Amino acid sequence: MNGRARIISARLNSEDRAGPRAISYGTPLSLEVQVVVERPLPQLEFGMALCNASGAEFSSPLSRDVVAPSTVEPGEYLCEFAFQTLKLATGSYYLDLGVRSDREMEDHILQAIHFEVLPNAESAEALIHLRRGHVIPELSFSIEELQPQSGAQAGAAAVPG
Repeated sequence: MNGRARIISARLNSEDRAGPRAISYGTPLSLEVQVVVERPLPQLEFGMALCNASGAEFSSPLSRDVVAPSTVEPGEYLCEFAFQTLKLATGSYYLDLGVRSDREMEDHILQAIHFEVLPNAESAEALIHLRRGHVIPELSFSIEELQPQSGAQAGAAAVPG
């Protein structure tokens, strides 16, 4: 790392934070990262690793996923990241943050932001405390009977004989 760009601060900025380091279940995760660029860089991108408290990484988005790496001039920049549909189970998490230029990693901070996802009425209704996964996907589901069985009573299954 040669330090042409440095991360100088990072914080959660989700609208419905339950504190400086906590969000309630279902609250979209968003953060602000302030960066200082010392010299012009022809290409700059940001990355992060979302990890559970045990250190297992399960998401690693890059700014290039939504916008091409850009040329930046010297100065201070405020970057905002927002996970629009990511729903995390209740528990402890942290984010590693990185800034990369066209040549190399400029700055990398392990465990830059620690935060908790707190239970609420929505998590209790969804039985989140019974799930083992950390990401709760938005899912659609339907079930329909393909061919009603003639002569079968409601609730009873016909057994071929």
